[in-house]
Amino acid sequence: MGRRVRVVVLNYNGGDHVVRCVDALAALDLRGHQDDVEAHEIEIVVIDNASTDGSVEAVLDRHPAVGLIQTGSNLGFVANNLGLRDLGDVDYVALVNNDAFVEPGWLTPLVDALDVDPGLGAVQSKILFADRFVEIEMRAPADPAGRFDAREFGVQVHGVRVDGRDESGEFHLVDGADLRWTGAESIVRVPVVGELGPWQVELSLSADRDKIVQLRPAAVDEGHMVEEAVGPDAHWVSVTVAGEPESVVNNVGTWLTVDGSGADRGWLEVDRGQYHRPAEIFAWCGAAVMLRPAYLDDVGLFDERLFLYYEDLDLAWRGRAQGWRYDLVPTSVVRHLHAASSGPSSRAFRFHNERNRLVVLVKNGPFMFACRSVLRHPLSTLSYLRRDVIGRLLDRRRPDWSIVRVRLAAEASFLRLLPGTMAQRRRLRRRRIHPTADFESWVGRPDGPR
Repeated sequence: MGRRVRVVVLNYNGGDHVVRCVDALAALDLRGHQDDVEAHEIEIVVIDNASTDGSVEAVLDRHPAVGLIQTGSNLGFVANNLGLRDLGDVDYVALVNNDAFVEPGWLTPLVDALDVDPGLGAVQSKILFADRFVEIEMRAPADPAGRFDAREFGVQVHGVRVDGRDESGEFHLVDGADLRWTGAESIVRVPVVGELGPWQVELSLSADRDKIVQLRPAAVDEGHMVEEAVGPDAHWVSVTVAGEPESVVNNVGTWLTVDGSGADRGWLEVDRGQYHRPAEIFAWCGAAVMLRPAYLDDVGLFDERLFLYYEDLDLAWRGRAQGWRYDLVPTSVVRHLHAASSGPSSRAFRFHNERNRLVVLVKNGPFMFACRSVLRHPLSTLSYLRRDVIGRLLDRRRPDWSIVRVRLAAEASFLRLLPGTMAQRRRLRRRRIHPTADFESWVGRPDGPR
């Protein structure tokens, strides 16, 4: 029997990405696994957070049947709540980021999983990065970052071009010392178009002192290596890369680190089939998830105080405490431009991640675990002050206040929200079904309890 599914796409100045997102949804084959199975019915709803780039008009010009909800202001990710209400005869409701693109066959595996197991509150797609990548191994002499700083920096990657296209916002640095700094041995993954190459890759590199950097690409000639002198002035280094591009995992579920942070399961792993089986996950990622209306009726919607980040972990954690479970459905695939709206180095990203992590821990976590995390936060801020400010001053370098300021602002905002958070915690404790031990069995275990 066909199901009625509402798909909610939240948009804020999504540009061409949101058009591509809705194009992919509108092109879905809505039949079941067999031609004689009644087709599913899909309702696409775009919620617009007061965009000014004309992206909503572009979507409606191409897809006039798409529903539109305009918020009038930027309400953040929690504006998704507007699409999760008044479900009426909707069987299931899905969330898809405006910078995520469903692949053919995305819908039916999610519907089937929820149909089979009524204990599942939500099921998540396998989320891959939108591009496919080739790798360049980089080696460089690594120097201590400075006083009170255990990191060792090789060379800085300022920009990436592939066949003349600027890909500076889409490359991955694996095993780096920082977001843009390599260590002694790191891998730069660059997005490419096509199947086998070759591609001409240019990297803009610099270093604090003169160094020889070695670049070993998946090149036309096996074992080909480029050596380049790199110094304080950035310049472009060109290498030829070939080989079969690979898909890279963005998220196959959310897990909890030992300090209570939400982490992407499978993050930056090359997709070699290691996540091909359905699996229970601690929490789901809001970039590509299908939710059961009964679950939302029981648990509630996103906490609107969070605005951006951790709101999906909060809702998933609340549901788990009330007996709901979640599965990864890897045959449902979505490709995602990670943090296309707010990059991982932006102040908004850092502020909301820091503040909301503390709010969600206090709201949902075991008492002593939450207390330790809250008390540890100012101590960690002091360690950044020592590293980025005091250490740099002692080394006669300009201090970097950016991380310290964001963490102080996040903690101040958390303290303002604390009375309301404690009230929420008391209400949730009265409804808890699963004991604290269930949470503790998941901490630090991406693949779940053993």
